[in-house]
This record gives sequence, C-alpha cells and structure tokens, in this order.
Amino acid sequence: MVINISKISRENEALKFITKRIRDDNYRGEKSSEHNRYTMDDLVIIFELIEKYTPKDGLLTIRTTDMSKRPMNFPEEELYAQFCEEVKITIGKGSQDAMRKNLFVDFHRMRFIDRYDKNRQWVSPNERSGIKYVSLTLLGKKLIEAKDSINKYYIFSKGLDNLIGGSVNQLIEIFTNSDYNIKNISLHEYMFFVSAIYSNYSFKIDIPYCIELIYSYRSLTKKQRELTIETLSDTMQPHNYTGDKTAKRDFHNWINKNVQLFTLLGQTAYFELKTGSTYEDMRLSYRLKDKNDFEETTYLERSQLPKIEYARNHNIKQKVKGFEFHHIVPLSWSEDPYQYKRLDEWRNLLYIDGYSHSFITQSKNKYIKMSSLDINIILVDLEGNQIDLDHDKNAKYDSRLLPEMIKYNMDLLGYYLPSIQGDINV
Repeated sequence: MVINISKISRENEALKFITKRIRDDNYRGEKSSEHNRYTMDDLVIIFELIEKYTPKDGLLTIRTTDMSKRPMNFPEEELYAQFCEEVKITIGKGSQDAMRKNLFVDFHRMRFIDRYDKNRQWVSPNERSGIKYVSLTLLGKKLIEAKDSINKYYIFSKGLDNLIGGSVNQLIEIFTNSDYNIKNISLHEYMFFVSAIYSNYSFKIDIPYCIELIYSYRSLTKKQRELTIETLSDTMQPHNYTGDKTAKRDFHNWINKNVQLFTLLGQTAYFELKTGSTYEDMRLSYRLKDKNDFEETTYLERSQLPKIEYARNHNIKQKVKGFEFHHIVPLSWSEDPYQYKRLDEWRNLLYIDGYSHSFITQSKNKYIKMSSLDINIILVDLEGNQIDLDHDKNAKYDSRLLPEMIKYNMDLLGYYLPSIQGDINV
C-alpha cells in the first residue's frame, strides 16, 4: 500500500517528508528502548541490587536460556534468580528473561553495565547473544552513589543520550539555539522529524532542515494536522499490507516507541514533559529552572553567554552564514550542574561550518579530542579517526588561543574518559 498524505496540503514540505519517510522500510528509525518501561528511580534500585548480588570477583552470572526452555536455574545462576526476584518485589518488574533480554541490553547501551561472554570477554553494547556475565560500570556506580537527586538526573541523562544515539544533545542544541526559537516540541514533531536527524536511513536530515520541517508542520491548520494523524493511523496497520514484517507498517507500534522515548527524555535534567488527554498534547520543553535544584539564572539564558564570550575572544564581529557553534565535548556528558557549566564554556566551543558540524554530529559527537597542526585544528573520535578543520575555512577562531583551548580540552577529557574506558580510544 502506498500512502501519500501530501495531498492534505500539496505544497507542505513536512507532509512531503513524512510521505518519503514512511516509504522506507526503516521508517521507525534507530533501534532503541520501546517495550521497556522504567524510570530513573527503577534504574537506581536495579543497580543497587546488582551491586548487592555481584560476587567478589566482580561479575554476576546470568541465565543463558529462556525459562520456557529450561525452567530450573543452574547452581551458578541462583544469585541472578535471587536478584531478579528482589527486583520484582521492589519495583514490580524484571523477570529473569526480561532482565537479560531487554533491560540489560538497554543498560549496556546506556553504559551503566558491561556484559561478557562465557570466556569473560567484554561484549559490544549492540550484541545480544552469548552473554554470560554482567557488572556495573563506573558510570552505573556513580548513578547509585550520587548524593543529590539532581546529580542522578544528570547521570541518567548521560546514559539516555548513549541509548538513543545523541538525541539528548541534539535537543539541547535545538532548544538553546536562539536562531531557532523553538520553545517546545510535540510528540509527533519528535517522531516525524527530530528522530530523523542524522539517522542511518534514506530520510536522514540535519538540524537546520529539521527546524524547517517543524515550522512547516506547524503551518498546517489544526484540522489538517488531525487529518494527517488520522490518515496515518487508519492506513498504517499491519493487516493492510502483504509480505513479511519488514514490508508492513504499524503506526500504533511506531507511536508507542516514541511515547516511551518522550517519557524517558522527560526524566532528564534538561527537559520537562507535559501531557494531556491526547498524544498531540504531549510536549517536551527545555527545563528553564527549578528553585530547589538550579541557580536563579536559567539554562537558556546561560547558554548564550559562552557563545558571546567566544565571539569576543576570537574577535568575530558578526554571524557568518553557514557557520554554527559546536561543543567539542558534548553538553550531555555532564554529570552535575557544575560539570554542565564546565562544558558550556567558550573554551569548549568551536564556530565551524555547517558541513563539518553535520559530519561531527552524525558521528554522535564522538570527535572530542582537540589538537592542532600549525594554525589548523584536528579533532579525533573514539576510534582514533580524525577530522581536519582548516583555520578560517572550516572554523573561525584566533589561532593564538589554540594552546589555551587544547589545554582546557585535555583537562575535560582527563576527567571524563576514565568513566567510559572500553568505549573510547584517544
């Protein structure tokens, strides 16, 4: 079945884009948490219990077979069984099968736990089979040991950004860029457009185009938007399609996935989630301040100051068309308000051309180590690959300030890298 909603408003770019996206078999986007339902508080409890039941050798042995195939646990799996039982009693979820097949997969992608094969060899976060052992990472331990609730939210935000491929950082950029003037994002706008930013599929877009699509979608009348959702909901049902699961479309499943992501994003240190009687009422906005946790100065106001300082220090008199500000070490790596300030600082910024910015962001912001060659800048990613930024061509800066910026970058990495050892090599 071919779905074409662009006829609702034939010149509307947003509708044209949605039509293109749902024609791709990967229309739902990147794999991420969709059936798992948990809160940050659930994670704290689970990780505390992992620590409680992990033997002195540092690895907890888990099941390797579904309960339906082997109802009894082997002796070495008894601690895991006790762990799952206490989790279920405490938070009401976490069967042995769900824990190892679903929750542990998310927690590993978040970098809160590590998983190992039968030979005790570390396994990549994206692998699902052959897992025999788990352990808490340093980041997982930080989450349960954080004394203040706001620090826990920052650490949770960092883990969530790992899980959903940099979306936390992208949303921070969207909300804090004064040129975009985006105050909130609806569930459908996130689902259709934001989730397409730097995806690996045919509907990949960059942040500026995403903003254009959001405004295009908002230019539709309320009735036109309602008709768009109604049409997609009625037509994107598995029974309307032939072929295997890949060839079918399922709007209900797609929106459920994004409701879960929206719920998780609403638990971070950066965003607030407002709900209502319908999905259309679900909106995510930037958390301006909370008198119990944050300073009187709002994040949004504070986020502009480093850019002003960068422009002043590097003698940039006016905006340069096609150039954008980029945080070298992402803001989403913050683990508390103090660290947010350290990262949202002019020495951690670069004013770079849009193409380079898109390339770095598409790599999930992993080009985080800064060095120089003569007056040019080199950024290195997690695997040791590099991107060259030529002075004045790809980046606007005063080359005399490079030593100070490189030293600041080294100081930042000296703090952050130990918490993600195994994922990074710079």
